[in-house]
Amino acid sequence: MQKEYILKQSPLLKIVLRKKEFEIINHQYSKESGFFSYSKLYDIEFREKSTDYVTTGFIFLLSIILPGGRSRLMKFNERIRMNYNGKERKIILFDYDRKVVAEVISEIQKQIDPKYLTVRKS
Repeated sequence: MQKEYILKQSPLLKIVLRKKEFEIINHQYSKESGFFSYSKLYDIEFREKSTDYVTTGFIFLLSIILPGGRSRLMKFNERIRMNYNGKERKIILFDYDRKVVAEVISEIQKQIDPKYLTVRKS
């Protein structure tokens, strides 16, 4: 079993699903690339663009202290977030195909060990 999902053409962002692992190929951010075993994956999800309140608060405090400082809202970009081997990993998304992202995350979630899955409250 091997399926390829191209999330973005240029620079290439691709996820390849295999029987016991998946590979992320990211030409823009090479540190996000690698092989990931399903057995070490605790969860994976898509995250919408959101406000980074901690950084926004820090910048606000600096704008008060420093002359000429300006405060603004800081944002997290859309991303895939996963808990892999007890560590949080993020794959930043720019100009991507949202439908393909949803499909690949759904396929990966099917491979996660059921003992790690939790019921999410809406």
